[in-house]
Amino acid sequence: MPMRSVILICLFLVAMIAQGEARADEKFSDGARKFIAELAGEAIAKLTVKDLPQDEREKRFRALVHKHIDFGTIARWVIGRQYWSRADEKQQKAYLSLYEDMMVATYANRFGDYAGETLVIKSTKTIDEKEALVMSSLKRPQADKPVNIDWRVRERNSSFTIVDIMIEGLSMAQTQRAEYTSFLRNHDGDVDALLKDMKVRLDEIRKPKHS
Repeated sequence: MPMRSVILICLFLVAMIAQGEARADEKFSDGARKFIAELAGEAIAKLTVKDLPQDEREKRFRALVHKHIDFGTIARWVIGRQYWSRADEKQQKAYLSLYEDMMVATYANRFGDYAGETLVIKSTKTIDEKEALVMSSLKRPQADKPVNIDWRVRERNSSFTIVDIMIEGLSMAQTQRAEYTSFLRNHDGDVDALLKDMKVRLDEIRKPKHS
């Protein structure tokens, strides 16, 4: 076979592979975008019900968390490998439980203040074959400009999960990591001191607004 023909066949095969990868990336991006859009719709429908008791709102949000947000992975990354490995099994379980409780209470409270905001998906950027960044904006009726929210989404076992949220470019996980590791450094790595502080903060979050 002439060398020119061999080169053409190779170029054709490379083009076909690249086209296949592009289609796979597009399918993955579309899936990540759809996941965030459906999650936002489900959260608004279930959590913005008028006069919904706080404990019920937390219960509903926790169900969404277990289904769609990988708080376990986020929590372990936030505390850092050094302090996570230093904690015993009882401390690790207490930390994971408190972290989830704090996130659930914090974000469930925010849905209680819902005032007609809408989430608009702007674009999706593929990070690698298993992760994508879904860029969106939260439009608020009385605000001059929307809030930019980016969702880091990971695919596992043919389903999507959120592993980080960035608000106006600020990573929730990185911000918390800086806060938690700073606390531990200032308390000689005392995990029990961190757990005590988290309990106090959780009680403050759950305190009725009128009190």
